[in-house]
Amino acid sequence: MSLIAELRRRNVFRMAGLYLVGAWLVLQVSETLLPIFDTPAWVLKALVYALALGFVVAVAVAWLFELTAEGLKREGDVPVAQSIKPQTRARMNRLMVLLTVLALLYFVTDKFYFAPQREAQTLANAQQSAVNKPGPTAQREQRSIAVLPLVNMSGDPANEYFSDGFAETTLDMLARVADLKVIARTSSFAFKGKAMDVREIGQKLGAAFLLEGSVQQSGNTLRITTQLVRTSDGAHVWSQRFDRQLADVFKIQDEVATEVVRAIQGALPEEGQRQLLTVRTQNFEAYQEYLRGMALLPNRLVGDMRKALVHFKRAIELDPAYAKAYAAAATATLLLEEYGAGDANSEARLNQYVEKALQIDPNLGEAYIAKAGGISYFKNSLDAADTFKRGIALSPNYATGYQWYGEWLLNFDQPKNALAVFEQAIALDPLSAIIRVQYVEALIALDRLQDAERMNLEIMAQFPEFSRAMIQRADLLSYRGDLRGALTVVQKFIDSDPETYVGVSKRCRILIDFGAVQAAQACVASPLLQKSQDHSRKEQLAVAMAELQGQYTQAAAIVKRMKRSSPWQQALYANLSGNPDQALALYQKMVPELLKPVPTAQDVSYPFDPVVVSAALLNKGKTAQANTLLRVALKSYQGKRRTGATGVQWADTYSYALLRDWPNACATLQNAADEGFVLYYRLLANDPLLNELRQQPCFKTPYTQIESLAKAKLNEAANAGLL
Repeated sequence: MSLIAELRRRNVFRMAGLYLVGAWLVLQVSETLLPIFDTPAWVLKALVYALALGFVVAVAVAWLFELTAEGLKREGDVPVAQSIKPQTRARMNRLMVLLTVLALLYFVTDKFYFAPQREAQTLANAQQSAVNKPGPTAQREQRSIAVLPLVNMSGDPANEYFSDGFAETTLDMLARVADLKVIARTSSFAFKGKAMDVREIGQKLGAAFLLEGSVQQSGNTLRITTQLVRTSDGAHVWSQRFDRQLADVFKIQDEVATEVVRAIQGALPEEGQRQLLTVRTQNFEAYQEYLRGMALLPNRLVGDMRKALVHFKRAIELDPAYAKAYAAAATATLLLEEYGAGDANSEARLNQYVEKALQIDPNLGEAYIAKAGGISYFKNSLDAADTFKRGIALSPNYATGYQWYGEWLLNFDQPKNALAVFEQAIALDPLSAIIRVQYVEALIALDRLQDAERMNLEIMAQFPEFSRAMIQRADLLSYRGDLRGALTVVQKFIDSDPETYVGVSKRCRILIDFGAVQAAQACVASPLLQKSQDHSRKEQLAVAMAELQGQYTQAAAIVKRMKRSSPWQQALYANLSGNPDQALALYQKMVPELLKPVPTAQDVSYPFDPVVVSAALLNKGKTAQANTLLRVALKSYQGKRRTGATGVQWADTYSYALLRDWPNACATLQNAADEGFVLYYRLLANDPLLNELRQQPCFKTPYTQIESLAKAKLNEAANAGLL
């Protein structure tokens, strides 16, 4: 008898089939039920191994043994007359049919009931994960592309800016196509010189397609090779080589951009083709100057930004109708001002650049973003919102637009909205250090300090020399009372970028926050800070110094003459100067929810906001409304930590003091002393809002304890040579 016939006779095939169907059914049910009980992943793997081993055992048993009326016996020990193989075969057939029916029923139920539920839960988990930890996701939009820096094959490193610039300008052109998501330069250029699989790059950037290639330049002759790759499988969708003269570079870019769009989403309509070619210069030298300038902006170093502005000015000289060069010059001007390297004419120059850019191209989104940034920075105005929104609508792929708009939202106490806007910026530029830093600022504003600390450390690990991350690290250390650590990080920042005054200014601010009067005075008077043309930053420090020393009349005078005082400062000092109507008018614009007849705890975004609003209401004689708001605020503080960010800080003390509840006001001071919280403690000794509290017998003991704790921190920093 042949082996096959013998296997059939001994029911080995039936046993194998029966076992496989049963094992499949067991695995499918287990895969559905085990996650419900939070079973570890290894359990399912172990079950697979056990079933695989069981298959070998089942087949071996079928070969070696036979089921008889008296039970299992070895095959050779069963006489033919006693064999019940036909009956066994019939039972196995019936069991096979039953298991097959059950498997089919489960398959249908799983496909149309369980699977949709799992997909919905997976999507919900992914969305929640994106909120909790922003960044690229595995899910890529079908019309999304990242333009990688082209490889410079000319052999001359000096031509690097050209190969990078070709990619960047192609990226800018593609970013003007409606419904096409284009990853920003900062993220796509992070892979320059790295040998990585395109599928991995696409995963990290969240891009469905990559455009890559090379540039070889010899004299006035160019050879440009480009290829469009689908990141899901690494397949080449389109590729082409161009052998042209240097003067034809614009035509090549036009062809590449048009072909890429056609390959991704079909033929580009005529209007779309016109949109691709707008905001262009035909002056090749101007174009090169623009590229040189753009290459210097991402690291946010003052020296580089100054050089970038020189290149943009040169581009404008070569082509006075180059709209994007004007917008870039405006952006660089604003960045220099923000990093403490501007001068008294920065605002006027920025406005001139913006006006000229919009005169040439009224639909240039980057120009509107620069304009809105100027309104926000120089005027601290609520009017910037509409301009930001218009710029974003015109340039929906401009990540900086979302970033700056998010910063504006943060400045006006809208951290939740800011967080959502920063997430949009991260989707466009997932590897940008500056955007992630601003995202962390939103987390801080929402008092999510653990998340903020984690992300800040991740940024510093990835970008160890990025100055803004260092400043943020210093803030986070300061918020938890680590004066020595904060000053150490600030000094590292100053050493890394000695041309900026921001580091010195931050050092002065930290010293003020910890009540170090003499050290703060010396810091503010330092030659490096005094020679700065950033008058606004120096004025803000002057206000803080006056408040530190209890000179509120002097602080009010400084705020009154400042060009860039914030609406919060204007309202605070209007109230302290006896003008509660002006203060309440400003609060009505900024926090209207706190002036509702019946506010709720959910209306309190920042713990100190109800304090200043209530102080203005009390000065206006609206005692009942003020007391209602203060009681609501006190409820909102429950469960919140006392931190230097947006935790309770001294808001509970102020609230009880304004309610004239002296025992509870003093009790909050004792709680702070017991917790070791000392930031801004000098306010307790100087703020006019606490004049009555300071007269209470219960005030002195906890305040003295807090003051002693602050002095101990100052001594520790002094012993480390940081003061």
